Amino acid sequence: MEVKLKLIITKLFIFIWGFPIRFYSCNNDLQPVTHLHWTITKLPVVFHSTVTLSCKVPTSMQCCTKTRKWKGGNPPKVLLYNGSSTNSSKYLEELKQNGFNLVILNFNKEDMNVNYSCHYNFLSFSKNLTLAEESYTIEPKDKTVSLRYDNNTGKVAVNITIEEVYPFPQCRAVFRDVNISANVSGVKIGLAYHLSILSAFILNNETCIGKFKLTCQVRSSNHLLADEDLHNICESSKTVTGEISGCQCCCCSAIIIHVTVFSISQFILFELNLL
Repeated sequence: MEVKLKLIITKLFIFIWGFPIRFYSCNNDLQPVTHLHWTITKLPVVFHSTVTLSCKVPTSMQCCTKTRKWKGGNPPKVLLYNGSSTNSSKYLEELKQNGFNLVILNFNKEDMNVNYSCHYNFLSFSKNLTLAEESYTIEPKDKTVSLRYDNNTGKVAVNITIEEVYPFPQCRAVFRDVNISANVSGVKIGLAYHLSILSAFILNNETCIGKFKLTCQVRSSNHLLADEDLHNICESSKTVTGEISGCQCCCCSAIIIHVTVFSISQFILFELNLL
C-alpha cells in the first residue's frame, strides 16, 4: 500500500511540476526516484562509425507507448519523432524495453560538443555531448604510401603519411619478417594527429624478394597501413635503367651519324679545291 501511494504521489509531482519527488526513509537515506536521462552506450567513441545514445525512461512509466522524440544540434532541431527520422542516412531509432535510442551514423567532429535531448511524453532531458581525450578514437583511414629505390646503393626509402589518427599510435615496421627501424613523428591538429612515418633499409636487387609491412596499434586495434611487395620496385628500377640505356644508345647513334656526314662533307670540299 505504501509503495502504491508513493507511486501515485510521484506521478502527480511529475505531472504538475515536471520533476519527481524524492522520498526519505526513517534513517534519512536518500532514495531518488529514477528520472529520464540519456548516456552513450559504448566508450571510447570511434569516429566514422556508429554511436548510440540511450534514453532511459523512468521505471514507473511504461515504454514506449507515449510520444518520444530526439532533438540535437545548434540550434536544436528534431532528429527523430516516434521513430521517423528527419535524415535516415544519419539518424535512426532503436526501441528498448526500458527506453529508446538515437543511433548516429558516421559519427564525426560536427556531432560532438552540441546538446542532445530526449523527450518522452511530457518529460525531457538535455545535455552536451562532450568527449574527454580518453573517450574517443580516430582510426587511420586516409594515408599515402611512397617507396623509392636507389638502384646504385640498393637503398629503399619508405614515406607514409597519415592524415588523422588519435591517440598517438605505436607502429612496427617489418621487412622479410624482421623488425626494422621506423621513425614516427606527428603534430596534433584539433582532435587528431597528422603523422609522418619514415623507414629505410638496404635491398639486394639480386635477390629482390620480400615484403615491407607497417602495422600501427591504436588503443587495442591493429591497423595494417602498408603491405608492399618489393619485387615490383626492382622490376620498375630495371625498366627505367633499360630506357636510359636505350636512350644513351640512340645518342651514340646520332653522334656516329653526325660524324659520318661531317666527314663526307669535308671530303667533297677537299676534292673541289683540287679542281
